[in-house]
Amino acid sequence: MSQLIGQLHFITGEKGGVGKSMYCRALLEYLSKEAIDYIFYDADRTSPDVGLVYEPSKYDKIIANGGRGTYSAPSDEATVKEDYPTASQIVTVAPPPGGEESFTYSHIYFSEDEEDIFKADRLCDQALEGNIVIVNLPAQVEVILDRWFDQQRILESIESDESTKMYFWFVTDGSPESLELLSHSIKIFAQQINHIVVCNLGLHRRARESVAHHGVAKRINEMNIPVIDLPELIFSKPEMQLFKESRLKLSELADRTKRHPQFPLLDRVLVKQRAKTFLDKCFDAISITGVFAPILAEMELEKEKAASALKKGRAKKKASSDTVTQSTTTSDVHSANGTNGNGNSDSPRATAEPLKKSAEQLLNEMNINVSEF
Repeated sequence: MSQLIGQLHFITGEKGGVGKSMYCRALLEYLSKEAIDYIFYDADRTSPDVGLVYEPSKYDKIIANGGRGTYSAPSDEATVKEDYPTASQIVTVAPPPGGEESFTYSHIYFSEDEEDIFKADRLCDQALEGNIVIVNLPAQVEVILDRWFDQQRILESIESDESTKMYFWFVTDGSPESLELLSHSIKIFAQQINHIVVCNLGLHRRARESVAHHGVAKRINEMNIPVIDLPELIFSKPEMQLFKESRLKLSELADRTKRHPQFPLLDRVLVKQRAKTFLDKCFDAISITGVFAPILAEMELEKEKAASALKKGRAKKKASSDTVTQSTTTSDVHSANGTNGNGNSDSPRATAEPLKKSAEQLLNEMNINVSEF
């Protein structure tokens, strides 16, 4: 791309059980559908539900080691690569007490630990490098997040780069507690961080109405904050429970061409259709916000440039081919006519055939009178 567009997205809600993980799944599915590259972090240390679905190999190891990271075989060359992990690198640090193996981090989360705050800097760095970074936050981290923003000058860094934006996708179930937390988030952060309110209709069908009748609605209208719906995923309790346990992506569940014999309850056509309907509604809602419109426009421009370059390349190749063909054809014609293209023969001039003479002419040349015969 001519100019990299960076975005740092936090899926938040502060209150537990409001549907942050479900919305995060829908957002990742949207990005995949639109072929938008992203870097994902599930910042829930003990229960990274979304990470276990979309990056299972990484988060299975994190869970196995108490949410801290993964172990690797000891090495004499084990050194600290960076102060915090990148998307593709793992930081090797000293082994835990009593352990003989070297310990590696591959997880970013927010806690009171000072070192964890520094590791979280990588989220900002990757966004400033022109990446789309998605972070699924656990509940009750606003205080730590605010401390990170202030201590590490995160907001100033984002604001200083015109091509980088930060977003809060605030998921609410419409309950009074959730709406108070939303109101507080808008009051504290909305001047510097773009907010999008996500009303979870699956938990409360009148969640949007609850937002509209709450005092926060005035601030939402004044600041033109988008409000979208997270539709209800119409599953029975057994279906929903099995879906969560299956670790299937929503797109895999909605795909009728894919079968999952180990989960026959989820292989039914009605279940797949409901999953597809849910995703379609989520995609429409996300598109309406326009958050990813600049990225999609840039991608489309790059496609047009690539198509134009390909078209020019083909035209140039065809023109070159036509020139060669024309030259070859002209040469063949000249060879057939025995000329060199200038009307001149390339070979010695052929001798003209003698004219045929009549018998009378021959006799006259011999001075023989025809009448004598």
